[in-house]
Amino acid sequence: MMKRVSTMLMVLGLLMGGVQQVSAQGGWGAAMKGAVDNLSGAVEKSGVVEKTKSLVDSLGQSGESSELSPVARALNEAGYFTQTKAKPDAEYYIFICSASWCPPCRALMPKIAAEYKKMAQDKRVSLILLGGDRTEEACKKYLRHYQCDMPGILGSKTINLPNRPKTPYVPFAFIMNAEGELITSGHGSIVLDWEKHIQQK
Repeated sequence: MMKRVSTMLMVLGLLMGGVQQVSAQGGWGAAMKGAVDNLSGAVEKSGVVEKTKSLVDSLGQSGESSELSPVARALNEAGYFTQTKAKPDAEYYIFICSASWCPPCRALMPKIAAEYKKMAQDKRVSLILLGGDRTEEACKKYLRHYQCDMPGILGSKTINLPNRPKTPYVPFAFIMNAEGELITSGHGSIVLDWEKHIQQK
């Protein structure tokens, strides 16, 4: 669709330029020049060029999601309860399944929050909370308690992650690459030595 619109614009531009060139050479005289000027004015007034540019821009924006990796696209479609989003071009995605009602989760969460702050500057990896609380508000409160702004999605939401493992307990974590290949899964503490697991793969 974008290619077709761009081609139409190019053809219109070539036609207009060619007619103007012929009229400027005096082959068709002043009458033709007047017709070209009138046509140019009509095109500008109609707003067709601006509308076409707007259409091309919007098509370009809507195409962005198709350029995302399978995991980034699945996260994008699932929807976050946080303002922070996962890195769209990360090589690896780490998911921590954790909940405020779980004592072992609360014991581990300060270390997870500290690890998230460390990896926030690392373009290769993105850490996401799959919140185990019943509501998004409870999940937000859980993150706020640890002063952590990691991306969060309600764990009960359907996320079309390829090869997503079942969550047998919390805290539980799993690591996958951008294509959705599972690297490892297990106790939430694997988040703390994620680099070792990636290197082993």
